[in-house]
Amino acid sequence: EDEDSTSSAVQLWRRTNCHSAAVPTLARRLRAAVSVQGLAGSGLMQNANAATPWLFGPLTMAQLHLRTLLSDARSEWTEERAALTGRRRPDLIIVSLGGNDFNHQVGHAPSAEKFGQAYSRFLASLFTATAEGDAHAPPGLVVVSICGQGSPADLAFDPDNNRCRPCPNVEAAVHTFRRERPSLATRVHYVFVPCDGSVVREEHGSGCQGHMTPRGQAAVADFLVPRVAKIMQWGEGADYDAGSM
Repeated sequence: EDEDSTSSAVQLWRRTNCHSAAVPTLARRLRAAVSVQGLAGSGLMQNANAATPWLFGPLTMAQLHLRTLLSDARSEWTEERAALTGRRRPDLIIVSLGGNDFNHQVGHAPSAEKFGQAYSRFLASLFTATAEGDAHAPPGLVVVSICGQGSPADLAFDPDNNRCRPCPNVEAAVHTFRRERPSLATRVHYVFVPCDGSVVREEHGSGCQGHMTPRGQAAVADFLVPRVAKIMQWGEGADYDAGSM
């Protein structure tokens, strides 16, 4: 029994693990320090399966994104906290939100207008105050919103798990934000990761609950590396010299 349990744990680790997710892999490729704020099932306006709130709780990433510990609302972004912990404040924030708002909601997805407004407010919050409301984001902060990262295998496993479903709304929200806030327009970007199998292939979708395997996550990182490096002007090829994200 112990051997079976160990074998199952090893197989699960091979199929899905946070260390091999796309963003940590991207950070290693770009030689960047990284901190990942995320919670399975979290959305921007509503969490996955919002009709059963006990599954994921009432807080969305709009409230949780500044936390390193989900139970601690103090932000790590203030200069005081950064000095205390020795952590750098971010040069780059990658936002990947929308899928849980629009999938698995039994017909109760937000309207494009309301989602766009919420997304714009979220982007603005990244450039203004931290959770304490007494400090501003680092000068020169860049935000890259990404969407997609799916494959045909996702829909084969779960027809209500279309990772590209929110993308038109995310893209529109980013463009609206840039148009309405011209002073920040060059610091907010949108990157679409196709769901047609050209990036994440069918064999990459056999991880836990239909999520990508580490190979699929690596494929997304491969797609993002040159695009993020170009946006951040972090060099080319093996000469990346990144900051923190």
